[in-house]
Amino acid sequence: MAVVKPFRAYRYNTNIIKDMTSVVTQPYDKIDDDMQEEYYKRSEYNIVRIIKGRSATNDGEQNNVYTRAAKYFREWIDKGILIRDDEPSIYVYDQIYKDDMGRRLTRKGFIALGRLEEYSESGVRPHEKTLSQPKEDRFNLMKATNANFGQVFMLYTDPEKKVDLLLDRFREREPHMKALDWNGEEHVLWKVSDIDVIKKVEEYMRDKTLLIADGHHRYETALNYKRYMMEKLGKAVEDAPFFYRMMTFVNTEDKGLTIFPTHRLIFNCSYNKDAFLKRLKDDFVIEEVKFDFRNKFEALGKLKEQMRNRWGNEHVFGLYLKDAPCYFLLSLKKANKLDELLPYASDAYRHLDVAILHKLILENMLGIDAEKLTKQTNVDYERYMEDAIRRVDTEDKYQMAFLLNPTRIEDVKGVAKAGERMPQKSTDFYPKLLTGFTINLMEG
Repeated sequence: MAVVKPFRAYRYNTNIIKDMTSVVTQPYDKIDDDMQEEYYKRSEYNIVRIIKGRSATNDGEQNNVYTRAAKYFREWIDKGILIRDDEPSIYVYDQIYKDDMGRRLTRKGFIALGRLEEYSESGVRPHEKTLSQPKEDRFNLMKATNANFGQVFMLYTDPEKKVDLLLDRFREREPHMKALDWNGEEHVLWKVSDIDVIKKVEEYMRDKTLLIADGHHRYETALNYKRYMMEKLGKAVEDAPFFYRMMTFVNTEDKGLTIFPTHRLIFNCSYNKDAFLKRLKDDFVIEEVKFDFRNKFEALGKLKEQMRNRWGNEHVFGLYLKDAPCYFLLSLKKANKLDELLPYASDAYRHLDVAILHKLILENMLGIDAEKLTKQTNVDYERYMEDAIRRVDTEDKYQMAFLLNPTRIEDVKGVAKAGERMPQKSTDFYPKLLTGFTINLMEG
């Protein structure tokens, strides 16, 4: 059962902050050093100072990125830079963007508090593995600030679109906030405080099972914080603020829901090109998409189109070998090939393109096992197909690139329902949810 409820969000004071683009950011884990520098330059009140502040050489227990984050948070509230909404609300949140095929789409969602549940309680399902270091980092920030800044991206299934239809009339109004993200995609937010509407949303969501799309580390950090607070208080607590976390909810039936593929760049592998292609022919039909220097990326577009045309019906991969005069289109001969290699995995897991690539090709043919994948000793990742090819061409480090189709939402749901976790970098929900539109302070 999904329990959602409204909250009084802290939001930037638009009477002072005229350009929301100057203060919002990508999720903390997507912010590299260059992005951090740019966000610092955009505004002295950019949320990056709280979610991913600069380290200092003299950082210690009393003065560090987390204590400075708490200081900024308090100061911005005191100055009226951040102001709290007067009444509990939910927040309609839409994103207008272009997918990787150039189509213009809108992803509809809403922000509210969601009740935290242990995975064993089955109301919330994960689909990806997590790492300990990011959870420790987010836990330290939460202890210092007692607040949620970033979003957990939650999926629910509502074929009748009851929630979307209920909230659509608010989308016709002037938005309360608008901003562009790092990639120039548009994000729009409307505040909804209508009590009757909120009650209906709560009712419609009550029978839903939630699937974490993005933000596994943030969700598990919130669970750790809940356990920490319960132990700290030393008594039974019911419905405390830390039992909930700020989340963005999106319907799996939404036509604007897009998953990008994440392509694999391979390095430090000892392999012979001819022998490798010969091994691939044992399990794959190999087609060549030839090109010359002038039409290399035009040919890449044809490869991409062929891959998408077979998406969902076949397991296909693109392969580019450094200095090769063509791309290779690999089509798996036997759809049940992983049945013998992963006998204990579910059917849903064994039919993931990324599972087939990792087990059958990377591990069995190139010697890149699960441990090496985790440590990234042989694999880097790239969102855009064109950038993957450019990096293989221009960086001596890389030997080849494997190009994938996106993971289907049906596959994500299937693996989660089976209680399994997908391999790392299996899904890339696009666009990312902005940090800075709403902040949840856990008081009480």
